[in-house]
Amino acid sequence: MRLTASWFVAALLALSALAAFPAEPVRGMAFDVYIRLKVGMSEAELLQRAGPPDYESDGGWYTRSQTTVQGSRVIDPATGRPAPQRSVTRNELTLPVKTWYYLPTLSDPFTTAVTLTGGRISHLDRQKKF
Repeated sequence: MRLTASWFVAALLALSALAAFPAEPVRGMAFDVYIRLKVGMSEAELLQRAGPPDYESDGGWYTRSQTTVQGSRVIDPATGRPAPQRSVTRNELTLPVKTWYYLPTLSDPFTTAVTLTGGRISHLDRQKKF
C-alpha cells in the first residue's frame, strides 16, 4: 500500500511542477498581418511582422539542381559555318525547410502555416478552425 501512495504523491508533485511552468499563450495571427505576407519575404521580416510562431516544425532539406548552358557561335574556318561551343555548369543547392504555425485564438479562429525554404517564405496557408 505504501508503494501506491508514494507513486500517487510523486504524480501529484510532477503535476504541480508542470502547473508552475505554464505553456506560453497562443498568439495566433491577425488577418491584417496575414495579408501583408508575401512569397519570397525573408524570415526576419516575417518575424518582425508576425512575431514568433506558436509552433515550429522542421521539414528537412530541399535540394535544388541548376544547370546553366552557355554557348557562343564561332565560325569554323574550314567549313565557313558556325560551330557551336557550349559550356555546361551544374550546381546543387541544399536549403533548410521549416514550417511556422500560428494557432487559432478566440478572436481569430484560423490556423496559419508559413513554410520557409532557405530563409524565405515559399508557401502560405490559412485554414479556418472547425
